[in-house]
Amino acid sequence: MNGFTIRGQYFNFSTAGQWMWDEILVSVPASVDIHNVMEQVQKSVIEETEENSRLAEQEWKRAAHEEGLGRYSSAAVVNLRPSGSGIDLQIRYVISAYKRFDLRNRLYQRVFDLLHEPTAAAK
Repeated sequence: MNGFTIRGQYFNFSTAGQWMWDEILVSVPASVDIHNVMEQVQKSVIEETEENSRLAEQEWKRAAHEEGLGRYSSAAVVNLRPSGSGIDLQIRYVISAYKRFDLRNRLYQRVFDLLHEPTAAAK
């Protein structure tokens, strides 16, 4: 394991732009059309994060000089997890540290709005 450090085959994400992976978890009741909600949430998350994602990848590619270190993807991901009350949406995305709070609030608001649309409740 230390061989990667000695040979310089690593990338310290904290030194370049202060990019970080963030994650929010949203519980969705079993009564909603989960496929429709997930599709709309994925679209909303991509819209909110695409510019940050692009900037992070550009910076990572410039900073990663070793072979194989340019394979990082900053694409936002929405995963489904079963829970006791329905399904949890696990939303992961890349954001710069100083923009984290504002983006989290916007994402929570967009998801909240989606879940309260009449079409989301139809199953």
